[in-house]
This record gives sequence, C-alpha cells and structure tokens, in this order.
Amino acid sequence: MPLARSTEAGDPDPAAPDSLGGLRLTGRLGEGRQGVIHSAVDAEGVPVVVKLLHPRFRLTEEGRRRFLVVMEGLRGVTRPNTVTVLDAGIHDGRPYVVSALADGFPLSTNLSAERLRPFARDTARALAALHASGMVHRDVKPGNIMLGVDGPWLLDAGIAEALEAGATVFSATIGTPEYLSPEQITGETPGPASDVFAWAATVAFAATGRNPFFALPRALADPLADDMVDDSVAAVMDRVLTAPPDLDGVPAGLRDLLARCLAKSPGERPAFPEIVEDLTAAPPEPEPEPEPEPEPVPEPEPEPEPEPEPEPEPVAEAPQAPEVPEPEPPREVPRRKGRWKRVTVGLAAGVAAIVGVPVWLVSGGPGGKPEALPTVGIVQRADEAPSTPEAPSPRPPSPEPSPRGPVAASPATVTKTGWLGYGYRIRSVKTGSEVRATAVTSVRGDAVVVTGGSDGRLRLWELESGEAIGGRFAGARHRGGVATVVTARLGKRPVAVSAGRDGTVKVWDLGARRAVGKAIKARGGRISALAVVKSRGRTLVAVATNDKRIRLYDLARRRMTGKPLHGHKKPVTWLAAGTFRSGKPYLASGAGDETVRLWDPARRKPYGSAYHKHTKAVRALATGTVGGRAVIASAAGGEKAVRIWDAASRKAVRKPISGPKGSIESLAFIELGDRKTLVAASGDGVLRAWDLLTGKLRGKIEDAHPSGAASVVPYVDGKGRLMLVSTGRGADGLGIWRFGALN
Repeated sequence: MPLARSTEAGDPDPAAPDSLGGLRLTGRLGEGRQGVIHSAVDAEGVPVVVKLLHPRFRLTEEGRRRFLVVMEGLRGVTRPNTVTVLDAGIHDGRPYVVSALADGFPLSTNLSAERLRPFARDTARALAALHASGMVHRDVKPGNIMLGVDGPWLLDAGIAEALEAGATVFSATIGTPEYLSPEQITGETPGPASDVFAWAATVAFAATGRNPFFALPRALADPLADDMVDDSVAAVMDRVLTAPPDLDGVPAGLRDLLARCLAKSPGERPAFPEIVEDLTAAPPEPEPEPEPEPEPVPEPEPEPEPEPEPEPEPVAEAPQAPEVPEPEPPREVPRRKGRWKRVTVGLAAGVAAIVGVPVWLVSGGPGGKPEALPTVGIVQRADEAPSTPEAPSPRPPSPEPSPRGPVAASPATVTKTGWLGYGYRIRSVKTGSEVRATAVTSVRGDAVVVTGGSDGRLRLWELESGEAIGGRFAGARHRGGVATVVTARLGKRPVAVSAGRDGTVKVWDLGARRAVGKAIKARGGRISALAVVKSRGRTLVAVATNDKRIRLYDLARRRMTGKPLHGHKKPVTWLAAGTFRSGKPYLASGAGDETVRLWDPARRKPYGSAYHKHTKAVRALATGTVGGRAVIASAAGGEKAVRIWDAASRKAVRKPISGPKGSIESLAFIELGDRKTLVAASGDGVLRAWDLLTGKLRGKIEDAHPSGAASVVPYVDGKGRLMLVSTGRGADGLGIWRFGALN
C-alpha cells in the first residue's frame, strides 16, 4: 500500500524504545516538527512506518482518550492518494501512529511542468475526499506529500485533528507556521478553506521550489537591502497576513487558480471539488521554441610525428609510482568581498574531506611541476560513436549533440553520516550559455564550480551561493564550445584544463581567471574525452580523439610524450583515472566498441584484457575502491543499468544496479560513513544514489532536469551533508542540491 518513507532506514534512534505496540523498531528515517519517523516490522515481519510524536505532545489521560477516538475512525480507511493509517497508540504519554510502507520521497523540490498539473490535481482529489468525510487535514505542506511511482500521496491525514482533540496541556494550534492560513495564524478554528490555502502554497512550492511568502525573491530587485531578506517564521507569517503571494515562476495555467486559493479571506477561496474540475480540464498547449543552428566544426589538422621517447623494457608488472612530497599550499589570490567570505566553511569540510582520493591524484612534485588537484567529479565528454542503434530517449534531444557526463576520475567523498536523506534544490544558477562541462574543486579554501559553455568560455561560481566569481576567463575561447574540463595544479596554482570542439586543450589559472601559456593542438582529430593522470612524478593530460587513440601530454611542457595508446576499435567516449591496491595508477577508457580498457600510463601498455560485458557503447565510468580493491562502475547506452566490477580481475563485484528509465549519463562514487554509495544522473532527468554493495536506492531527486540529466558531481558541505552539482541536457544553468533530514 502506498505510503511513507523508504524502507532503507537510517541509524537507530537511541532515545526511542525498542518496540511499540508489538512492532519492533528497526531504524530512524527522519524527524519533523511533530515527531520522529521510524521504520519497523510487525510480528509477521511486514515493514511499516511509525511516527512517534515529540515529548511536547505528551497527553493527559483525557487527552489520550480523545486522540484514540479520532484515530480509531481513521484506522484502515482508504482514500484516493492518501496514506492509510494502520494503528495508533500511546507510549509514555506520547502518541504514535502506524502506517503502511512503500517506496517514495517527500516533495522537496520543484517539479517539471509536465508533472506539476497532475500533482496538483491528485493532491486536490485527496483533500476533496478527506473533506467529504467531514475531516480537515490542518497540516498540508511539502513534507506531508510523498512522491511515489504511482503519483503523489498525502501523509498525516487526521493526525492534526486528533492532536487538537486531545490537546489539554499544549497549544491546540497544530501545523507548520510557513504553511498556516491567515485564520489559523489569528487563532480561528481551521476549516476546509484552510487546507485550500495550505494546498495552494504547497503547489506553488512544487512549481518554484520556494514558499510563495518567502522574502528572498522580493529582495532580488534590491540586493543591497539586507533587511528585506527576512525569512524567519515571524516574518513569513506576517506576510501571510498582509502581503500578496509571490507566484513568479508558476505556470500561467495555474497562477490564477493559486491566487484565488491564497485569498486572505476563507470565503473567497474555491472548494476542492471546483479546484479538481478546473485542474481536470486540458491545459493550453505551449508554443514550441525555435531550434538554434549548430555551430560549424573545423576540420582536424594532419597529425605530425610525436616527440620520440625511449621505449621501456617490458616487465610483468608496472613499476610502483615514485613517492612525491605533499603539495604546498596554493598561492594567495585576491579574496572577493561579500558572499565570497560566507562559503569558506563549506570548502574545508567539503573538498578537504576527500580522504579516499589516491595519493598520486592529490600530490605532486616540487619546483613548479604540475600536480593534480583534488577534483570532486569532473567534466563532460564530447561526442560518442555507439556500435548499435539505441532505443529512443524518453526526453527530447538537444538541438545539437551535447556532452553527457564526466570523462575523468570521480574521487570518493566522505561524510559523517551513513544516511543520505532526501534531496532538494538549494540553488538554480543561470550560466549564460549551455553548460557542457563541469568540475568542482577549491580555490584558496573556497568550494567553486568550473563550467565550460557552448560559447567556448570558462566561468567560475561559488558552490554554496551560486554566485559568479568575476566575469568570463581572459583568453581566447574554444571555437565551437567547450567539450570537457578537469582540474589540476600547476606549481602552486590551481588550474583548469579544458578541451574544445576546435581540437585544442587550454590551461587556465583559476585564481586569476585567465589562460596560462599556449594551447595544445591535439593530434588525431576531434577530442572525445579528457583526464589527468600521474606518471613517474609528472602530471599528464590524457586526450582521446576520434582516431580511436589516447595521447598523453606533459602538462608543464605542453608536449606529447611517448606513443599513443591504441586498442579500441571505435572512438573513446570516456576516460577515468584510478589506482590499484598497490598504489599503481591506471587510466580507464570506455569506447563505442562496447569495451572498457585499462592502461599503464608509465609504460604506455594495457593492463590485461579488455572488459567485454557491455552490449552497447560505453557512456559513463567512475573509479573507486571497495574493501581496499580498485573497482570500476560503467554504464552503456540503452542498458539503463550500472555494472560494478573489479579493476584487477575484471570480475563483477555485484549484480548490475538498475532503475533509471533513461540511459545513464554520469557516475560518481561516494563514501558516506561506512557505506559505499554510487551517484548517477540519467536521461530520465533523475539524480539517484544507491548503496553500492546492496544495490538499494539511498536517495533520489525527481525531475532534476526536465530535458534529461547530463552530469552530476558530489560535494560535502561544512555540516557533513552530501551536495550534488548537476547539469541538464542542452540546458543553460546548474542545479545545486542537498540531501538532509525530512521536513
């Protein structure tokens, strides 16, 4: 039966009892204003959800009787799109409610336009049925609506009424302050019209990602007026009573309806039967947007002879990479004033928390030699050459071929908790052009996002605020747009390395936001993938091109070293760097020939045979470790699943992880406490996180990108919470997301 939180519980609550009413509590799922939500199983092992209310809701003997009388009328009653109450009881004077359990996620971010109207209609139907039974919800809010595979589900129906009936020692005004109606705020008895008001505020949140009475959007017109940005509970409640709702961003077909539902007077609001009738009518068809003309791509230049390098003697195993000293701290760069100062805490616990990164990836040599910078997630590849036709994507294609995911290693990140929680958007950043490449790294202790756009330019953004750092990078742009971006360190300077569709590789000083030295003209045609790898104390840039080869360039000298790596029968679509248990580095390449190959960057030779389990062109790779051994996650177009395998033996670590309805475009490993987690972006527009060993879903962000998610990059904020930076296919902008506790 649809309901409640996912069965994948978090850590047990030490303050909670071991059992309630014959149910064994198995874990803590989250905490809200009313109480703590636990996973539990009954005597027959059936999983359920138990909501144990906070001690402030402790009832007297008379209050308990009233509460249970109301809840008895709810037990076992089924209504459209409404979670069914299975039981209720009292523990130490505190009420608890038992509900059925099914997979789903609370409404925690805005929905796509195509999902918004069905969401509004189905939740209105649920409340209409509740009102028809003579009950009022009293606490409609985003946290009380579950998004399931079969539609939205209304939670906690009747609990507020039961609490108000039993109230004798605490205030009988039950509800979430930001979603209270004006009459609830002024102390009047809430009726059906109060639910209409709260429902409209919730639908506005689903449309825009914010409460319609929050102050921040109003202050954007005057950013210097700091006193305007007051979203305290008191300020929001005052605006509920006196100010009109901010419905900017709500689709025109819903805006007028929500405005009527948010009227200050209850008598001016429509009832839910009228609302359902309005929402059942067909919405107006939007006008199609014109498609832009694709930019021309220059022809590749003839390939000159590479710089000769002595051929190493063949050996059975690759040599151990030489030890290198710890990197020196980056040079001082001018610090911006204002918001730049307010994100310093996030970086220290974010990028500094990447303890799982191989030593060769984060340290380097002295004396101006380049060294790889800890990079959380990376870039997007350019083009691909699938070996077999793929099934039609459920999302519309971009007007021109777009890069779709990282092409370099995604080091593991570590947080202080093993439970991801539920994802919600905290920033939506407009970048000025289609984002084709993304990396997250640090500049002088601050977390930053590097983006490469379809206009051929790089830009820098504060991660947690989404604010632009300076303007465009100084230097010649990539003609035809940026294809990929990785980060490294050149001497003491953090740098970005970008590849363009014009066949060039450029190095950029992230502190000064300008190009460094001459561009590398890649040999072999158009660049399809890029990675940074350590070899014999040098930092090399691995560049894959359309001639099926991978060439390694010395980052400091900007010159090609050794012979190209060759073995794929079709162009390489993805590159990722990793390290074996012994500490030896490797370079992994996925290609249109459905294989993944591993290379020794020092000897320019393959490590063993290719991985042959895929049946379509490889689209995404991620490298990491499980139990000390090197593992690789790989995904191929059309397979809609991720294969996890041992890098040394090529054997499967577990069964493929499935779930996405579209092709997987981007992968990253994350270590959360003692849990190995895999994060993915897919063509169905959803961001997902799975437990790597069990394959169970740990978190999910629905409708992250309506056009299809193209990339995802993990980061850990100052409070140890997982954040994701993602891009959409063909989209102008970034999405910044956070996982946290239930509302």
